[in-house]
Amino acid sequence: MRVNKFIILAILLLILPSIAYAQEENRIIELPIVGEVDLTKLGLLNLSILVGILDGFNACAMWALCFLLTFLVTSGSRKRIFLIGGTFIFVSGIVYFLFISAWLNVFLFVGYMEIIRILISIFAIIFGLVCIKDFFNFGQGISFIIPKTTRDKIVKRMQSVTNPKLALPSALLAVAALAAGINLVELLCTTGFPAIYTSILTRHELPALSYYFYLAIYIIFYMIDDLAIFSIVILTLGAKQCPDKYKKLSKLISGGVILILGIIMLLMPDLLMLA
Repeated sequence: MRVNKFIILAILLLILPSIAYAQEENRIIELPIVGEVDLTKLGLLNLSILVGILDGFNACAMWALCFLLTFLVTSGSRKRIFLIGGTFIFVSGIVYFLFISAWLNVFLFVGYMEIIRILISIFAIIFGLVCIKDFFNFGQGISFIIPKTTRDKIVKRMQSVTNPKLALPSALLAVAALAAGINLVELLCTTGFPAIYTSILTRHELPALSYYFYLAIYIIFYMIDDLAIFSIVILTLGAKQCPDKYKKLSKLISGGVILILGIIMLLMPDLLMLA
């Protein structure tokens, strides 16, 4: 019962400020951590940057890189870390770009339909609630995380592709395939932001190239945290695994933001017309 009370309190703290501040005149909402956001001044570019950064700090997207870099550091070779780690990040970015492009094209194909907006809103709300639940009971019950058995298999594969005895060309091909596979596995626990972001994007009826410009901006900022960690590891030749506290906090923040956006899309969709 105590946990349930905490969950209800967290949900209220996340939702009520947004609903209270969301006004048709100035369209201001309150986001967790970020604070007040004036949607009239936000625009699609800033939205792409903001949501991309928040999506990038998802624990699902972070753990694999941390594990890979931990194994690579044992080689003591900055060149090997740069090439193998860089390949992993680059391929991960390409795969995720294709994934959100697929979401975009689905919405462009079906066009604007009230039922689609409602379904995406409900999905975002459920997704956000599950993420918030994970802050209190991580991995218990319904959770958008990679199963432990799958993670163990991925870690074993990482150990083989980062073996210093493996020839560099073979290692690069292997880590590229691994990055693609990991990102496909991770889609379940990272689909909330891309779904709601691309739904908002397609409502603006932009030229085709403009859609992909914003997707590219989204991906660049989605990868910012990975690139920061990667740079630190190359400079210091030291790496640490993603701590549990970070995983839980990232779930709370991302879940809260997705929940708020889902509620706004459901109840006040015009607030999300930013262009």
